[in-house]
Amino acid sequence: MRIHGEYIMTSDTMALVPHLNQYGELWSFGMELNRTILIRKNPKTILNDSCKFFGSSYEGRVDGTKAIMNRGKMYPIAICVPLDMYMFPLVSPNNYTCVWLSYVHIRDIDAYQTHHAKITFMNEQQLIVTKSKKLVESKKFRTGELRHQLKVRSNFDVVAESPLIYQLPQIETDLWNLVLDEKKGTYEVYRR
Repeated sequence: MRIHGEYIMTSDTMALVPHLNQYGELWSFGMELNRTILIRKNPKTILNDSCKFFGSSYEGRVDGTKAIMNRGKMYPIAICVPLDMYMFPLVSPNNYTCVWLSYVHIRDIDAYQTHHAKITFMNEQQLIVTKSKKLVESKKFRTGELRHQLKVRSNFDVVAESPLIYQLPQIETDLWNLVLDEKKGTYEVYRR
């Protein structure tokens, strides 16, 4: 297997899986639709590099998610909203065993032995993780909530109110002026 020094996630990235190499360095396996690669960086660094590539940072994405979801821990993040790239962690991102999964690539989550889950991706690849099916499903559900909220917030071109509410009257013969009454400290509108 070829080792990659640099890696930016794409819409083909299905998972980032931590890997301790023979010297105890934390690297990552990047599971993609058509290949699995070994990367000489830990998952959190890859996430940060990928977020920066798409115009933010890992911390910025986490802060954005906190502002939207306003509860919980171990937040999912949107790597790139237009490319539908959402990742969620299975444990604390500061834990060296943290696996990150892509929301859009998961087809099934099944129970596997005691306290394990088998994730089947859309391309039929599978990954067994040391978390329960219920936990993985709840994290995927939270990521779906984030995805929905960002899609709703991205569609601000559809406005419920009429824009006419905010327009000033168009009067050709009158001029409207705003005058500061210095004695009162207030503004008054009058016609001239």
